[in-house]
Amino acid sequence: MIVGVTGPLGAGKTTVCEMLARRGFTRVSCSDLLRELATQRGWEHTRDNLRKLGDELRAQGGPAAVAEKVLEKISDTKASGKWCIDSIRHPKEVAAVQKKGGVVIAVVASDLNRFDRVVTRKREVAEANMDFDDFTKSDIHDRGMGIDEAVDAADFVIVNDVRLKVLEENLDEILQTL
Repeated sequence: MIVGVTGPLGAGKTTVCEMLARRGFTRVSCSDLLRELATQRGWEHTRDNLRKLGDELRAQGGPAAVAEKVLEKISDTKASGKWCIDSIRHPKEVAAVQKKGGVVIAVVASDLNRFDRVVTRKREVAEANMDFDDFTKSDIHDRGMGIDEAVDAADFVIVNDVRLKVLEENLDEILQTL
């Protein structure tokens, strides 16, 4: 079973994948693939560098290229089981997961909740120093990549504007249907 997770910056994609991992899923991330490529090039793991690499892969291999590479890695392991792919970004990536028999869960949240999460988690220096204008610019970039269309193409949508317990309950309801 493959579950892809999509949604805008700070919506809770990684949180959902962590919850899936506690339920026996192996987590793989499109962003981790890009971090590996950045390391090979000697680049820092900044949001801008990862975006450049993702854009480059998509320019070379089409809009689903990043997810397809992650799906190849899953296939190459020859391990069956439950997989969670974090950070699906484009509707063609959603389609690639679905073509492999997987489902995609979109996680969405209000702009203010997402902004608060991003500056609180501080995954990188740019996030720690991000103001709402920076967040909005980043969000516009992601929306230009097709994140809204990816959300629309998802099999399920979870609104993550309340407590984590509610997010987890909503996830469990989806898992019961699979």
